[in-house]
Amino acid sequence: MKYLKILIILFTTSFMSAQERPKLFLDCRTNCDMRYFKSEINFVDFMLDRQSAELYILLVRQNTGSGGSEFIMTVENKKSSQPSYELKFFTDANAVDDDRRKEILKHLKQALLKYMVCEDLMIDINYSVEVSEDEKEEVTFGDPWNAWVFSLGVNGNLNRESQFNSQNFRFNVSANRTTDKHKFYSRINYNTNESNFTVGEGDEEETISNVQTSYYGNLLYVYSLTRHWSAGGVLRYSRSIFENYDHSITVSPAIEYNIFPYHESADHNFTFRYEVGMRYNDYIDSTSYFKTTEMLWRHRLSIDYQIVQPWGNIDVDAGVSQFLSLTDRYSIDINPSVNVNIFKGLNFYTGIYYGITKDRINIPKGDLSVEDILLQNKLRDSNFSLYMYFGISYRFGSASNNVVNTRF
Repeated sequence: MKYLKILIILFTTSFMSAQERPKLFLDCRTNCDMRYFKSEINFVDFMLDRQSAELYILLVRQNTGSGGSEFIMTVENKKSSQPSYELKFFTDANAVDDDRRKEILKHLKQALLKYMVCEDLMIDINYSVEVSEDEKEEVTFGDPWNAWVFSLGVNGNLNRESQFNSQNFRFNVSANRTTDKHKFYSRINYNTNESNFTVGEGDEEETISNVQTSYYGNLLYVYSLTRHWSAGGVLRYSRSIFENYDHSITVSPAIEYNIFPYHESADHNFTFRYEVGMRYNDYIDSTSYFKTTEMLWRHRLSIDYQIVQPWGNIDVDAGVSQFLSLTDRYSIDINPSVNVNIFKGLNFYTGIYYGITKDRINIPKGDLSVEDILLQNKLRDSNFSLYMYFGISYRFGSASNNVVNTRF
């Protein structure tokens, strides 16, 4: 039997078997970096629902008078007759994402330590957990679902006016499984949108309609080769009136390299991914290239850089794709964003997306009508797309007001 070794500063070590790991459900009612918590707390089983857990932790957040945050962590041991208890802690208004998640992590460990050891040792003890490489593979031990997670979603809306009406309906289903060695993701979406506009009066009255129906499906599989390499493939399906696809099927094997080890992904990522595959298109209307169906080979190189530090965050996505048989049909995109705490109280953030789009081979031939353009019935050709945002903020004044006043 494998064991977990709990190292506690100024305290003697104790052991738990992998079978006795606490089953925890973290009910986070604010922005929580669950990937970070799971990578830093690897001696519990994070459950997907409250009923399956023996330890329930509710985390809520409120604004303080100084612009900071008060966190209230309510801990309930469902196996014990003892009442639940609360931990309260604060972060000031100048705290960045990394500061907040570290503070939450510290108090999560304190709550878990009280559960595993005893109440008197909780407050002033720092501890870490060592897990062997073999034990890390035992994530799904005793799980009857074998790490599979399924979800179904349905939503819609209805809008009625004297000269306008619309209805929208969306349905999705997904099945996912994630372990250290394997990642499987699948999702299917169905969307339908209908809008009707009544224009003119009397004999000249007419109704202009816009009906958009689309189906999208994605299937992804990734296998962990080493601490830096991964390999897998992607299967995509789409059917969209707007994009002129009666059917579009893409099959692309892919390989990825991460400069940093994958287990450090909560702090930083620098990945290079290359995929090459086949795309089959069956068009609703013949394209500007006079094609009704075609099969093409396409490849893409994607770069993703992410870093989370006390001074802020940086996230850069970039990619280049091209059809192998149509070398002049390509696209280039870059999407950097930065959030920087320049100094105490002063923050700057900015982001931009820019893309060169010279690979829209699905544009229908002929000119679009004014109705098609205004109602966005059909996709229009464009050589580029651009989106940008930015902002700066400065805060000064009291930094120690932890009073919470929720009136009004």
